[in-house]
Amino acid sequence: MVLNCGVSYLDSSLVASTTYYYKVRAVGSYGQSGFASSEVDWKFNNTFTDAMGTANSVLAGGGGTANPTFNAADKKEGSHSLTFDGVNDQVNVTNSTSGGFPSDGGYAARSVSVWIKPTLTTAKYMIFDFGGSDNGIALRTNGNALQAGIANASVRTSVSLASFASNGNWIAGGWNLVTVAYNKTTFSLFLNNVQVATTTTSFSSIAAVSTSNSVIGYASTTTGNAFNDAQNTYAFYSGGMDELVIHTELTTAADVATQVSLTRGVSMDTTLAAPALPAVPSTLTTTVVAKDIIKLDWADNSNDETGFEIWRSVGNQTSFQTLQDN
Repeated sequence: MVLNCGVSYLDSSLVASTTYYYKVRAVGSYGQSGFASSEVDWKFNNTFTDAMGTANSVLAGGGGTANPTFNAADKKEGSHSLTFDGVNDQVNVTNSTSGGFPSDGGYAARSVSVWIKPTLTTAKYMIFDFGGSDNGIALRTNGNALQAGIANASVRTSVSLASFASNGNWIAGGWNLVTVAYNKTTFSLFLNNVQVATTTTSFSSIAAVSTSNSVIGYASTTTGNAFNDAQNTYAFYSGGMDELVIHTELTTAADVATQVSLTRGVSMDTTLAAPALPAVPSTLTTTVVAKDIIKLDWADNSNDETGFEIWRSVGNQTSFQTLQDN
């Protein structure tokens, strides 16, 4: 159903303590836009699970000493961040092999935002590598440059911010939000809430899946990455990382600003728990008043009810029906 509701909508008559997921698109005389929605929200709050509850979007550490550590003392949001040791730490997206998210295809818009606090700013390390050199999106530092790459059918494009650590938008020694945004033929890089690089791609969608698995903190081990260079040319990421979120929509500077201020949510929420039920009445008694009248009395044990239901069964205790108000 097409709604003429402006840019907000109240979804009512919902069930308490239930999670609802949403997406929205624009509809015109000649068709529809793509959908805007959130795909995943990895908050790294002492867990690798997706805060949106998606079962097939779970992360896993590299195993043993290759597991990054959750850090409660230094984080940007929530209760924890992730700390990578720069030796062998990495995080794998467990279901991303053979084209699973986020190595998937079939999208024309996707934005990836992540908070980073690197220990080193001159090494060549991969921050995230989603997909591969055939189809994928990646973010890395390369010497003094902050670079984002994208690939579709092995056609690759990249954007770069030179000397990013001395850029006026970079917070030295602090947390910085980096956003990689793709929309049809536009590929952009944001540092905090400022667009610092953009280019035009020769393709208008990531049409197919990648056979490469997706990795955070290091380059993939399979078919390469969106920059099409070898894994052994990279160092392991060293430093902090917090909340990595992926949206299926065009990202603007205004959108990124809401993430910088930690005011942007995702396209799902859980309704509040229902209030406590009224207390059960007690001492129900009956008194015959006349040949066709019985009076009922009971004790009211709560102060939050809106009324009472009276149920009656004639001749047995199995055929109860509610009575009308008299």
